[in-house]
Amino acid sequence: QRIMERNQLLFIWKNLTSTNLLRKHVAGLFKRLAKHPGYIRIVFAAMIKVGTVAKARKREIKEAKISDEAIFSRF
Repeated sequence: QRIMERNQLLFIWKNLTSTNLLRKHVAGLFKRLAKHPGYIRIVFAAMIKVGTVAKARKREIKEAKISDEAIFSRF
């Protein structure tokens, strides 16, 4: 379960290219931590791997052809 949640955070951090959506994600992350303090272990587990994600994120931002908002507006 923890690995799955860690990987979900890494996926979000890698693929969100919108500053606005990333800001909302961080705000939601703090809300979750306030309600579930034990979640901090999952966040730390993800942060350990953030270097790898940062490299992939740079590539994602360069190659993005459509904004995150445009993608989400289709749903």
